[in-house]
Amino acid sequence: MKKNRRYTVPAKENNKKKGRANLITGILSVLNGITLFALLMAYLSPWVSPGFSWPVALAGLFTNYLILLHLLWLPVWMVADWKWMIINLIAIGFGFSHIQASYQLFNTPEEGKNSVKVLTLNAHDFYSVNGKYEEIFKYVNSIGPDVVCVQEFANYYKGQNKTPLDFLKEKKLFSDIRFFPSDGFKNRGMLILSNLKVTQQGKLSFSLKNKGTNGCVFIDVQKGNDLFRIYNLHLASMNLSEEEVSLIRKGDYEKESQQQKILNALSKLRFGWNRQEEMISVISEHLENCQIPYILAGDFNNTPFSYIVNHLRKKHLDAFEEKGSGFGNTYTRTFPPVRIDYIFLPEEFKILNYKVERVRISDHFPIWVEFNIP
Repeated sequence: MKKNRRYTVPAKENNKKKGRANLITGILSVLNGITLFALLMAYLSPWVSPGFSWPVALAGLFTNYLILLHLLWLPVWMVADWKWMIINLIAIGFGFSHIQASYQLFNTPEEGKNSVKVLTLNAHDFYSVNGKYEEIFKYVNSIGPDVVCVQEFANYYKGQNKTPLDFLKEKKLFSDIRFFPSDGFKNRGMLILSNLKVTQQGKLSFSLKNKGTNGCVFIDVQKGNDLFRIYNLHLASMNLSEEEVSLIRKGDYEKESQQQKILNALSKLRFGWNRQEEMISVISEHLENCQIPYILAGDFNNTPFSYIVNHLRKKHLDAFEEKGSGFGNTYTRTFPPVRIDYIFLPEEFKILNYKVERVRISDHFPIWVEFNIP
């Protein structure tokens, strides 16, 4: 009777398989190390000035992508090397606050008496509604805000017999209308509407050339015995085309023409960041001299992970992080969603509700916050 013989894999074949596995693991380790370094740079972006290190600011733009990428690393290392899986879990854990800046799950609105509601919207000069500004203001009025901050406001539109300011005055949607023309423009600028008593207004001066409609204006309002200030901000934009944004995200560097477009886009980003830093330097000095509680609202043209936004926020509350729900994206032209419009409030204010109005009346969604003053 013949004995069953076991087939044994030759030692050379075993060594080859181990060698291939080690090579693959090594390549994956190097790639993961690179992405971890990029994620670390992204985590540093709120505290590192773009003027000091623009690559860190650039990495900050990709924070959500990098966190998602490291989530995808987990099942790979679950099979290949559990130590790397733990490293990636720790890296993702450090980014929890960054995730909260983009997505909120457990916040619930509250009801309050004698509350105040502030809304902000970049109106895109009414291009998104073909000049039908009545639709925008009627919708905004239906939300019932006490104060409305508008950026990219145009007091004209081709084919319209009545200007937006004429319409607002005629309909008496708000008791106080404050239009701040931008430097070099007569009919374009920033607008603040209020149903609260306005005691003072002001406009900050910037030394920037060709700043367009970017700027910062404010009003002091009174609610009962409480006096506080509302700043309406529109920070410098990057002026990137949709094609340039797409190229940067895809990282498509194969063709020479695409490489040049990406270099042009990076140049625009650096120029835009420099202009924003110049603006926040002036704004920060003004904020330090403000003797009453203040709110910051408007289009900051930067992500929650940026040095610019973090510098302006300081110890203020981010209305979205306090009472927002779901994705906080406010700009309609990008995917994945991006948040560039904000409302920051003093820590002593009690935030009751926050909402992104997902209506296509501009290339930005309107956002509003409701709060009580203790």
